[in-house]
Amino acid sequence: MAAFINAIGGNKMTTKLIAALMSVSLLAACNSTNSNEVAGTLLGAAIGAGLGAHAKGHGEGAAIAFGAMAGGLIGNRIGASLDDANRRKHQQATYYALENNRSYDTSGWYDPRNNARGSVTPQPGYYARDGRYCREFQQSIIVDGQEQRGYGTACRQPDGSWEII
Repeated sequence: MAAFINAIGGNKMTTKLIAALMSVSLLAACNSTNSNEVAGTLLGAAIGAGLGAHAKGHGEGAAIAFGAMAGGLIGNRIGASLDDANRRKHQQATYYALENNRSYDTSGWYDPRNNARGSVTPQPGYYARDGRYCREFQQSIIVDGQEQRGYGTACRQPDGSWEII
């Protein structure tokens, strides 16, 4: 979590707020028996808090809180709907797009069993301060006719895997 806070340029207030929101998300997620819901809630809250942290002005704390709550809720619903096969297809499409696609070329996946589908579109790559090769990406997941869009950044690890930061 410290790396995430540093990545968004967190100060002491931001650090405390994100820690509190992530704790609440963990507690809420623990009430679920669906590991997809837990993962979706946590990932959504982290992405939402990160987006909110980029808000400028006096409402930064509120933007982080709102972003974490909205992201957690959206992530929870997506996680509840995606099964393991869908998540594997999404992960494979994400890895392929980040590793092989030219910037702005989309990779997609589709599961005819439940009509779930999604896409990943990588942006131009760059080298981070720590020397890792990174790419921002946009993604879309459609489950039960509901589309959720998001974006993030992934960096290639020494073992060749991609870590979403």
